[in-house]
Amino acid sequence: MAVEVGGDMDIAGMGGKSIPNALCGLIIVFQQVIVEVALIVAKVLSVMLLNGPYGTP
Repeated sequence: MAVEVGGDMDIAGMGGKSIPNALCGLIIVFQQVIVEVALIVAKVLSVMLLNGPYGTP
């Protein structure tokens, strides 16, 4: 996936002429959000496993 940095920084794609760039921007944003959510879920699960009602396995 080629990501062009600079030039057209319109990530939302309001210009209408760069729909592939907008899709790439959305994919990058979704990947970052997925990584953040995965880290939060991993922290929550580890805390639940260590301190939750199940105790330490």
